Amino acid sequence: MFPKFLNFKFFSLLTLILLIGLTIFFFEIKKKASTSPSTLSPIEKELTSIKKPQIWDQVCIHCHSLGGEGGDTGPALDLVGDKYSPEYIASWLKDPSKIKHDTLMPNFELKDSELIEMVTFLTHLKKTI
Repeated sequence: MFPKFLNFKFFSLLTLILLIGLTIFFFEIKKKASTSPSTLSPIEKELTSIKKPQIWDQVCIHCHSLGGEGGDTGPALDLVGDKYSPEYIASWLKDPSKIKHDTLMPNFELKDSELIEMVTFLTHLKKTI
């Protein structure tokens, strides 16, 4: 009727593997769904509540990191809003070499709208306790 390898032990093992796989799958889905704002770190809360400017994803992320994601050529910008005023951040973004002559960061010649977006975004990256 069935080939010899398709016996009860085979189906039992297959069922067990399938159940373990489904259990792991649903556990991971539940874990991701249960990551509420109260379980997020302060940085993760900021990243989920603030819209990242398009230029961040196109340019900045290659050298800088947020929440452990991104490049490592430049400094991590997780708490930059605690360290610098909006005026300083705007000056830096307008012309980094004017503030620090030997900086590796180029002048991206941001449009005013991009500058405002970036300053707003970066100044909101603060430790929230």
